[in-house]
Amino acid sequence: MRRLFLPVFLVLFALHAAATPSLSYNVIARYTHPDTPFTQGLELDGDIVYESSGLYTQSFIARWHLSDQKVFDKQNLPVTIFAEGLTLFNNRVYVLSWKEQKAAVFDKATLQKIGEFDYRGEGWGLTHSSQALIMSDGSDTLRVFDPEDFHGVKNIAVTDNGQPVERLNELEWIPARGKQPARILANIWQSDIIVVIDPDNGNVTAHLDLSKLYPKGQRSAHSDVLNGIAFDPRDNTLLITGKFWPYVFRVQLTEPLR
Repeated sequence: MRRLFLPVFLVLFALHAAATPSLSYNVIARYTHPDTPFTQGLELDGDIVYESSGLYTQSFIARWHLSDQKVFDKQNLPVTIFAEGLTLFNNRVYVLSWKEQKAAVFDKATLQKIGEFDYRGEGWGLTHSSQALIMSDGSDTLRVFDPEDFHGVKNIAVTDNGQPVERLNELEWIPARGKQPARILANIWQSDIIVVIDPDNGNVTAHLDLSKLYPKGQRSAHSDVLNGIAFDPRDNTLLITGKFWPYVFRVQLTEPLR
């Protein structure tokens, strides 16, 4: 379930990252999180949220309307699959598995499975640029794949002030807009920190500290770590949630991404 881990890494990360600028934000809406799933991947398409939920024997993908927070389509996955990151690309839904080294492909309109690809290592987070899929595996490296056959295109080593950034997990691609270049958002697993990554060189350009979004002191014993980032291009906001969180938050950054 990936619940074990040392806080030592997070302390070292904070020390190395002290000089990296932090972004501020405002919470502009809070939604009920339907079914409070063990969120692995989150993506928004208009008013429709696509979400993957993990755990063996319990994994599924679902679609729900943001407007009323009601699930209208759900596809249970095989009991031997621990679902991980999810992304939409070319009318397909791609879903990773944790240790099974397989990516499943579903038709966006029906959520019926239409394909499957193999890869090596663990699958964690998944997003896409205009041309390729981008995957995290818990290390400091993002892996770029061709969406047609999942062959590896390149790797992106992520560093913050020259230091590797490990435990990269949930991902979200932010396309270039005007003078602002494209960026990748990545949650650092077991933390409330999202790093902003330059996809051209892997440098971390800023941090987003969400520890006050849903403070640990206010979480139920059932709620787990932050995990779930979706970009809404309609107003340039972010949807943020976590594993077993009862809420999904809409966040507006108070400044452009760096």
